[in-house]
Amino acid sequence: MCFEPGPGLIGLPVGDKPGRGGEFRAQRDGFGGLLGRRGRLRGIGLTGRLIVATAASGRHQCRRKNQDECSGGHIRTESIPIPSMNPGSPTPDLTGDLQKAVVDSVLAGVWCETPTVRARLRPLSARGEHRCSRSRFGGTRMTGRNGGLSVTTTTTQWRGCSRSALVAFGLAGTGLLSSAALSGPITAQRPTAAPIAGLTADELDRFFVGREAFARDLTIEQGLGPIFNQTACGDCHITPLGGTGTTKVLRAGRQTKDGFDPLEEFGGSLFQLESISPECAEDPPPQANVFTDRVTNGMTGYGLVEAILDSDIQAVLDAQDMSIRGDAHMVGSFEDEVMRVGRFGWKAQVATLLTFSADAGLQEMGLTNRFLTEDNDPNGIDPPSLGDPDFCDTVPDPEDSIAMGNGVDREFIDVVTDFQRFMTQPPQTPKSGMTGELLFNSIGCADCHTKTWTTPNDPSLETALRNKTIQPYGDFLLHKMGANSDGIPQGDALASQIKTAPLWDLRHRISIWHDGRFESGGFDVIVGQAIAAHDDGVNLSQGRFAAQAYATLPAGAQQSVLDFLRSLGQLEFDPNNDDTVTLLDFANAGNPDTFRSCYLSMPSPDDSCAIHDVDQDGLVDQATDFATFLTVYTGQLSDCNQNGVLDMIDILDGTAADADDNGIIDTCEPTCFGDVDGDGMVGINEFMQVLADWGPCPRLPAPCESDYNRDGIVGINDLLIALSRWGPCQ
Repeated sequence: MCFEPGPGLIGLPVGDKPGRGGEFRAQRDGFGGLLGRRGRLRGIGLTGRLIVATAASGRHQCRRKNQDECSGGHIRTESIPIPSMNPGSPTPDLTGDLQKAVVDSVLAGVWCETPTVRARLRPLSARGEHRCSRSRFGGTRMTGRNGGLSVTTTTTQWRGCSRSALVAFGLAGTGLLSSAALSGPITAQRPTAAPIAGLTADELDRFFVGREAFARDLTIEQGLGPIFNQTACGDCHITPLGGTGTTKVLRAGRQTKDGFDPLEEFGGSLFQLESISPECAEDPPPQANVFTDRVTNGMTGYGLVEAILDSDIQAVLDAQDMSIRGDAHMVGSFEDEVMRVGRFGWKAQVATLLTFSADAGLQEMGLTNRFLTEDNDPNGIDPPSLGDPDFCDTVPDPEDSIAMGNGVDREFIDVVTDFQRFMTQPPQTPKSGMTGELLFNSIGCADCHTKTWTTPNDPSLETALRNKTIQPYGDFLLHKMGANSDGIPQGDALASQIKTAPLWDLRHRISIWHDGRFESGGFDVIVGQAIAAHDDGVNLSQGRFAAQAYATLPAGAQQSVLDFLRSLGQLEFDPNNDDTVTLLDFANAGNPDTFRSCYLSMPSPDDSCAIHDVDQDGLVDQATDFATFLTVYTGQLSDCNQNGVLDMIDILDGTAADADDNGIIDTCEPTCFGDVDGDGMVGINEFMQVLADWGPCPRLPAPCESDYNRDGIVGINDLLIALSRWGPCQ
């Protein structure tokens, strides 16, 4: 494609229907040209395309490799995308301020996201000759001593050529960056334990029904007990709901010269610490001489892990060096007799989610189901007896249909399996990794903590689970951990073996290691302790080689590894790490890593501001990064100064002041914080306004005045803030 610039720029829309077919009239621009000399332009919609043409003026000549020579007096038309200010909002009338925004959009250089030839338009002076020069963006730009419109073409993928790029070309401060200068968002990662993208409406409904059941406490009448560890799945899997946790359960048994005895006749190796009555309590038998805790084991993304082919896991095993080669734990499942590679549980003792739900339902809550139809008998052959009619469990078995209640014609284990199955993989930010990951790989950690897996394109899987690439950082194999194992065999898993713990979402884990022994001192401390524990000190652990290599790294290199591990579970645009993107993530005087603080920075993947560089082009910009920020922002979008531009963009561009860095334009602040009516005090009027605004706030055009914490909802927290500010302004 060959371009020749003239002096004209753009016409403005006529009428009130900006969709396809809308007319445009010619209008002189500020650069001496005339648009539309050859008639009408095509229509424009907010999500459509604008056809740009320029009039003839001056002599223009440019030769590019692999392109024809251009000369003459016109520019060929090129499509420029016009993005949405607020994705998902109705298409507004392209009149008034939005007309200016469209012009600004073209001037600011909005571009396509597909790697094809594209054009960038830039105003120069009035008119005259143009000469060729090489663009810093990989294309050719044409500049003029006396004027014209510069057009840059490139076949590279442009991203992030926002305000800092315009600074280099003298366009900073011209007011050309506006809300329409967003080239469009890319897909942001979802928070940990969110539903996976691509679910059908029915599957999404099943996810949320399952989530509610997962969090709900069971009652004795619904089948809880007689012995149990917790009353809800979510009591253990709480960080976040459906993930890991800090709850520990007790495993015990008897080790003799003849081997390990799980003491099945006394209730088995797992002991339940709670009961529905004191008479039904269970105690570890005196015969036990081996005791260990096991902390809640969870990782989210379970359906994706379940979908991994056994053959893929076996291929990873075969590729491992003999010194660290693991074992695939072949196990059956309740729903069929097919042997599969186990991948759930500390001993990889479970292969399917339905089996896990059924087993955990009984072992942890005492809930019988169609696979496990009898309750656990407290203390086994020792009293009390499960059959005693005076105490213990009296609810008819199986109990999981009763547990659902509310007319739900499905069993509890199936419903909570839906929640786990349709859960997305955790985020990782930056997505492409960090310097620490290179070190992580080089010292041998990745030999067992396998990064990438791909689910099969299997028609028997739900579409959302097919052919998905995931990064769990685990091989799902059993490895010998020597003296730092748990000492409890299970199935074919040896007492010395533990399954490689997948590392995705590691930043959310509070207790680390199979028994949760590392839980004090903060992330760097407990993760560092866990790495060191891979060397058991007696040369029996298969993880000792990587642990010893880590120990030889300089302190700075060790910190790089820890920083990388902390990125596993980090949500984009979430510097305060609450797994939701709010105004506090945009601007907060107490946080140096907010979007506003990082705006126009050029972070490397190792920099803290990299969480805002969502396209990882080395620049935190409006064009892509802020556009994507808006797609996940859960607070209010406001235009309190009524200038047709989002307040946050006014703040980013310096159009409006926000001296206290709270994300609110200073001129829009009340007389004092909490003074909604401006009478110099916080009183009954503010109290009544909170009640009037109670509930979710509209996102545009202005915020709810009484949403003091700017979380998009007027509720109890805002009422408490108003009460705390009660009285005359200070």
